[in-house]
Amino acid sequence: MCLIAFALHTSPQVGLLLAANRDEALDRPTLPLHRWHTPAGVSVIGGRDGRDHGTWLACAGPDAPAHAANRVAMLTNVRHGQDTSTWPRSRGELPLLWLNGTPLDTLTSQLDPHAYGALNLVVGNVATGQWHWLTNRDAQHCTTLHCQPLPPGVYGLSNAGLNTPWPKTVALRSALESALAGWQAGSHADDSLRQQAEQDLWAKLAERPTWPDADLPATGVPMEWERSLSAIWVDHPPAYGTRTSALLSVVRSEHVEGTWQWRMQEQTWRPEANAGLRVEEWVSGGE
Repeated sequence: MCLIAFALHTSPQVGLLLAANRDEALDRPTLPLHRWHTPAGVSVIGGRDGRDHGTWLACAGPDAPAHAANRVAMLTNVRHGQDTSTWPRSRGELPLLWLNGTPLDTLTSQLDPHAYGALNLVVGNVATGQWHWLTNRDAQHCTTLHCQPLPPGVYGLSNAGLNTPWPKTVALRSALESALAGWQAGSHADDSLRQQAEQDLWAKLAERPTWPDADLPATGVPMEWERSLSAIWVDHPPAYGTRTSALLSVVRSEHVEGTWQWRMQEQTWRPEANAGLRVEEWVSGGE
């Protein structure tokens, strides 16, 4: 993932609302949204990296064991110049550790910040409402592990620290805040409100305009790259750009008390052979 806006427990009815784009090399093998199992055998739902077999966004599946149920993990890299270093471990394995049911203190104690490229990792549990942001770089890009709890609210994350006000991050976060009404109390009585909110978010995720040079961050890449990467939907031919867009909503079920209704959608843009919309829906228990 390279751009995510997410709302955590902004009302009693909405546990999570997320909109995201994944930017990646166009030739990197990728499996689209589907149900699969981690190497430890835990049921998860999300896309999967076909090279290193990790993920950038995934949720515990309905068959996950109790200690892993209702978990979500999302990942972005942190951009700092043209870093071509080779790291001992793949960042994409970290979401899987969380989805396996690893306790947070175990995850943080075992996570060697020097073993991975620069990253942001957001992990949480919809049922308990406990969420955390982890990164292995500080504001000066020095290698260190930072773990911060996330209270209820709306957040934006791209290839810098949490809520860094890059123009595209601010724009997507604002769009998500506006769309929240579609999932708030009473919205299911008028499903057209949610449908319109979804359409608005899909439209925002597909926006390709770049921002003026004066508004761009300085991350150490050439200005041509900085311009291309400033768009919400990135296109940097011939080899890099937005591969998928995703929407994820987790709301309290109106039919079965004490359960959550999950809906995960992924629009694959590239490669064309996999293009199309995939949808997974499921129900989980837990207060």
